[in-house]
Amino acid sequence: MAYDSYLKYLNKKNIFEPILHGEARNSSDKLDKFVDDNVSWALSGDYSSNKDSNFDSNQMHIELSRFFSPGASALEENVQPVRISVVQIPVSGIFIRTDEPCYILSYTLSGAGSVYLNGKKTKLVKGDGLFTDCQQYQEYLAHTQQGWRCVFVRMKGEVVKDLFHMLKRADCLQFSMSTYSRFYHIINRMVENAEQPQPGKEMLYSSYILALLTEIIVFTHTENHEYKTIPPVIHEMRYYIQSCYMKPITLDSLSERFHLSKYHLSREFKKYVHMGPNEFLIRVRLEKAKELLVSTNKSVEQISKEIGVLNTNHFRYLFQKHENMTPSSFRKYWK
Repeated sequence: MAYDSYLKYLNKKNIFEPILHGEARNSSDKLDKFVDDNVSWALSGDYSSNKDSNFDSNQMHIELSRFFSPGASALEENVQPVRISVVQIPVSGIFIRTDEPCYILSYTLSGAGSVYLNGKKTKLVKGDGLFTDCQQYQEYLAHTQQGWRCVFVRMKGEVVKDLFHMLKRADCLQFSMSTYSRFYHIINRMVENAEQPQPGKEMLYSSYILALLTEIIVFTHTENHEYKTIPPVIHEMRYYIQSCYMKPITLDSLSERFHLSKYHLSREFKKYVHMGPNEFLIRVRLEKAKELLVSTNKSVEQISKEIGVLNTNHFRYLFQKHENMTPSSFRKYWK
C-alpha cells in the first residue's frame, strides 16, 4: 500500500476534516499539535531511498497539508479505543477471544513469550509487537517465571478493520519498535494518561491509535523489509540474549550454541542488529537494571547479580558509561 494511497484512504473515510475558509471544523489546539507532532512527522519523512517503495515524500507532505486535525465525529466513528492495559503474563498463559469485532495491538515492554494463533507460534521479546483480531482464539504464554509484561491496546472501527486487513495481506502484522521510537513514545503516553480524567479523552485516544497505526504503516515500508530478511539464526540469537541475559553469555558460548564460528557470528549479528552480540547483551542488561532500580528497592549489588553482572564495580562502570550517571543517581532521579 503506497503512502499516498494510505492518506487518500484516510481522507475518503473523513478522518481529517478539510480546511474551510482558513478555519478548521471541530478542532482543538491539543489535537492539532498532537497530529502535527506525530502523524505528519511519520508521513513526511524522506523514504525515497527505499527501493521497495514508490513513495514520494514531497508529494506526501503536500497531500498532508490539505488536511487538519481529526474531526470528533469522523475520528471516533472510525477509530474507537476500547481499552488499554498493562498485563503481566504468567507462564501458565492467558487466552483471548471475543465475539465482538475488535482488534488488539500488543507491545512487549519486558520479558519474552509466545503467541499461539491460527496454529502458528510467534516469539516476541522486548520491543516486539503484534496486531491481532480478537475474534480469533489466541494464547499468550511467558517463557520464564519472571513473566512477560505487555501493553494491550484494544480498538475497533472501520478504519482499524481496514488497516488490519491491509497489513494482514502484506504479512506485516508483526513488527519491532525500539524504546527510542516514536511508537514507544506514543504508547507510553497512552499508558501514563490512561487513569487520568481528561476532557475529550476518547477523541485524544482515537488520535493516539491512529498515530500508532501510522507508525506501523511507516515500519512496513521502511524497516520491515530489512527485518524480514534477517536470517532465522540471528533472530534466535537475539531472542536468546534477551531471554537469558542473566546467564554467563559469551562469544564462545554463543558460537557453541548456534554452531557458528565466533568471527562469522559477530560479523552477521552486527550486520543485521547494528551492534555486536556483547554490546547488545550489555544494553539488554542495563535496560533490565533500570527497570529494577525504579520498580524495586533492591540494592545495586542485588540488581547487578540479578542481571548477570557479578562484579558490582563493573556494573557501576557500565551504567555510568551508557547512562552518564550512577545507578543510585538514576534511581533517585526517577523514583
